[in-house]
Amino acid sequence: MRPKAVIDELRKVVWPSADELSRMTGIVIMTVIIFSGIIGLADWGLASGVGRIYNTTPTSSPSAPAVQISPQASPAVPIQVPKQ
Repeated sequence: MRPKAVIDELRKVVWPSADELSRMTGIVIMTVIIFSGIIGLADWGLASGVGRIYNTTPTSSPSAPAVQISPQASPAVPIQVPKQ
């Protein structure tokens, strides 16, 4: 389309008034808050259910067991290997 045709089409658009715009914006914000709450509750419920199956808490994350290396296990001086 040519730029003039685009401008002509935009002039035909019925733009919302300030009152309509603020009302519709409020509806969108409330809908987002409600659905995010529903999804958050579903996530929490499913995480709790799965946590009970695996006997973990919903907030725990898998991690490797802590391994401690004693100073005797790793010598500070490199071992000399005899040449053959």
